Amino acid sequence: MTSVLKTSLDNMRNSTKANASVVIDEAKAAKSHYDGMWATLHRAIGDYYIPQNSAINTLKTPDTAGWTEGIFDTTAVHAAQTFTAGCYDYMLSGEFFDFEAPKKDGVSNPIAKDWYHKCAEIVLELINESNWALKIQEHLQDRNTFGTANIDLEQGKNGTLYSFATTQVGKFFPQSNDDGYIDTMFYCYDWTAKKIVDKFGEDNVSSDVMDAYKDDSRKAKEKFKLWRKVAPRPLKAREAGKIDALNKEFESVWVEEKAKHVLYESGYDEQPFVGSRFAQWGDEEFGWSPAILIMPSVRTLQDIMKSLVTIGEISVWPRTMVPDTLKDVIQWEAGGVTVYPDSSANAPQVWGEPRGYAEGKDLVTDFREMIKDAYHVDLFKALAERTKTMTATEVLELVQEKLVNFRPTFARFTSETLDTLLQRMFKMAFRDGRFPPVPPEVIVESNGELSIPEPRPTYVSKIARAMRALENKSTLDFLQQVAFLLEVDPMLLYDNYNLDAMMRGFGDNNSLPTEYKRPEKQRNEIRAARQQQAEQQQAMEMAKQGSEAARNLGQVPAGARKEFADAIDV
Repeated sequence: MTSVLKTSLDNMRNSTKANASVVIDEAKAAKSHYDGMWATLHRAIGDYYIPQNSAINTLKTPDTAGWTEGIFDTTAVHAAQTFTAGCYDYMLSGEFFDFEAPKKDGVSNPIAKDWYHKCAEIVLELINESNWALKIQEHLQDRNTFGTANIDLEQGKNGTLYSFATTQVGKFFPQSNDDGYIDTMFYCYDWTAKKIVDKFGEDNVSSDVMDAYKDDSRKAKEKFKLWRKVAPRPLKAREAGKIDALNKEFESVWVEEKAKHVLYESGYDEQPFVGSRFAQWGDEEFGWSPAILIMPSVRTLQDIMKSLVTIGEISVWPRTMVPDTLKDVIQWEAGGVTVYPDSSANAPQVWGEPRGYAEGKDLVTDFREMIKDAYHVDLFKALAERTKTMTATEVLELVQEKLVNFRPTFARFTSETLDTLLQRMFKMAFRDGRFPPVPPEVIVESNGELSIPEPRPTYVSKIARAMRALENKSTLDFLQQVAFLLEVDPMLLYDNYNLDAMMRGFGDNNSLPTEYKRPEKQRNEIRAARQQQAEQQQAMEMAKQGSEAARNLGQVPAGARKEFADAIDV
């Protein structure tokens, strides 16, 4: 196998089929929709949940005071961080996936299964060599707060096959196909002339960029707006039989806005990005998250905490009414002594004693719990704090209810994000020659053409195993409930349920090593041999009984034998 994937400059062409004006208009339309519908909300989410990512459609510098000035309580920040850390640890750490071989007539070939499993191990090694851990956590952080995130998978450098990149919310604009999946992405960049020339080369940039690049006072200071479009390439734009950059399934076009100049056009064999949503918001391209749903609670909590801080400051530093005769006389410092005339009318008085601090604290507790519940903080806390003395059943009972609530977001993340990424990783590794030789049992022939079927990713992470444990518990509960019926007729279970699937499911859900499980073909051969042995044993028993019957018949007295013969001679 040889690599047919190139996403570096080797795959970039000076020639192009793209129209810069069309790409710019499409990108601006996508951004306009975002600015009108989502930018303000996302900026508010950033202010309360991810202050470092709150500069959406606005300029903030490190010394700007507006990054955290509205935060008086950090519960939302910590809840989002705990949820993101929990998702990474329990969904994506360790050996969190495997590749399942395609099935034929409901059965996977054992040799094919072994090959795909080895491929999964190789892909995991390649993942660990890359910047995956850093970038997928950034992706999760945006997805769990803003509700939408984007991650790109490109060819790595210096021997690393995979290179992941995330784009800040407010700088990417997704579009969905008629099935609801994001298959088109527009990106917006503000780059200096130096950065543009460094990436694309002097021959590919416009004269505007080149003029700035040659001017040392503008080279690293003046910025130019770039747009990028990644989308399925229309069939009419692809030439049959060609697989070069301009004829691949997905197009990637970079353009300069001011000069309306195509920097370059390239292509991909499969979708190189994933637009992930925590949950879909109707037909909108952007998704929603717990941060959006509990935004009113977060804002109210900030207001209450601000009031409590004010109450505390007033309690420590009370408002005071002072007669004009004591102006500039009162000693306000700790331990200060003020001498005033011996008349109560002239004594300083505290004005407007603050109230409601205790009631405010109760409200704070309630709102904090609401925020934590929205982010499943108790689930990950329970998983993290379980002790070694707890049995598996006790742990399961502890998190069972919380896992049920977490299941929808887990299912969406695996199907929308991980499936797409892992299938691209598989193809990239295959094209780069990283896998062992393909056995004949893997290859499929269709219409005279040979191909290697895509694997289906399966997930064996901590959270996936916990969810499968729920399936085991449900099965055991069912067996206990029908035990009285099985005492009446044990065959009810065999007649209505596939016990082989049940047994293998128990093992899979308990994450038993794959080498413990016999291949289905070997299991069937063992059963056939056992059946044959039983039939042979039965035949031997019958032959033995027949021999004994004949011998016993020979021992019957002659008179009895005659009576027997007469009886059957009718």
